[in-house]
Amino acid sequence: RNLIVTTTKDVITLDFILQEITSEKGLAEHALSNSFSEFISTYRATEITHHYLATGKDQEPLYLEDKDFLSCIDSRKKPLVSDIEGTNAVKCVVAAIESAKTGKVVEIK
Repeated sequence: RNLIVTTTKDVITLDFILQEITSEKGLAEHALSNSFSEFISTYRATEITHHYLATGKDQEPLYLEDKDFLSCIDSRKKPLVSDIEGTNAVKCVVAAIESAKTGKVVEIK
């Protein structure tokens, strides 16, 4: 699961599994090409920086969500994320997938 954001000067990649952000700043070299693979082979970042968001399984987001959920069952406390927030998050994901498939804007209801 990766999110890649490309700007005119940088490429920022967020790896949700490894909890890592990679920032590639600037282009040292760029040339016109006939294919995507040729284009990728000409790309050179002038500076690459790695940032790790979580260290160890105890900080992994899905683990923390599951741990909180089980704790709420045991203690009957209110969860960090409400049922409404969870439902809205799923609606956003479903709409994003539909938009990616169709190439059209999808309204979230």
